[in-house]
Amino acid sequence: MTDTTLPPAREPWLERAFHLRAHGTTVRTEVEAGFTTFLTMAYILAVNPRILAEAGIPISGALFATAAAAGIGSVLMGLLANYPFALAPGMGLNAYFTYTLCVQQGIPWQDALGMVFVNGVIFLLLSISGIREKIVNAIPYQLKIAITCSIGLFIAFIGLQKGGIIVSHPVTFVTYGDFGQPAPALCFGGILLMLALVTRKVPAAIVIAILVTLRATPDLIRLDLHLPDISGEEVFRLLQADASTREIPVVILSADAIPTGTRRL
Repeated sequence: MTDTTLPPAREPWLERAFHLRAHGTTVRTEVEAGFTTFLTMAYILAVNPRILAEAGIPISGALFATAAAAGIGSVLMGLLANYPFALAPGMGLNAYFTYTLCVQQGIPWQDALGMVFVNGVIFLLLSISGIREKIVNAIPYQLKIAITCSIGLFIAFIGLQKGGIIVSHPVTFVTYGDFGQPAPALCFGGILLMLALVTRKVPAAIVIAILVTLRATPDLIRLDLHLPDISGEEVFRLLQADASTREIPVVILSADAIPTGTRRL
């Protein structure tokens, strides 16, 4: 008697490589999240080369290096670590490279890039040996909170500037914008709503304020794990439980984003 039983269907390569079902996601969700993440960080392709060009680096070479570093780093993060983290050159370090090392101290950009290479080798060795994770674990919790707050303040400054609440001033560096315009008024109203909800300890207050202000479903949610009124992990679980926000990509901000911490999510 002939056995007509068909062999089990082979799972698609994406499922075998990234275990999408085990992580509660789909190919469509990952593609949308990747595209959204690219849009949020694509500004670096214009900003980073312009900053490095002031150090003397050819802008075309800086543009290629920026795109290559972000692309290769993000691909390796997905293939080797299977983490949904996008990597790109840091905005603070490029300013230090240009204005401190090259402009103020007069170091040629070729020599400064040599320093960057040595720095990268050291960080690679620290990561491979496991020393990096031990250093991160040894950092006091209060200092981790301070690092997170400083990053948050930097992002808040950019948001206030993009919202028109603060504008440049030749004497005082910054000043308040024109609140008679729609954009600053809407941005300021969203901040007031956010503060009111946080004060009343409303769960997911920041997310609610964003949704109300935008009056539409956001393309991306940035979530700080160290919120003042509720755990960031609890907010993440609420977002995943709500059908209206479950499919929205979430970028998580944390000062201790190491494998042992990210596995909880």
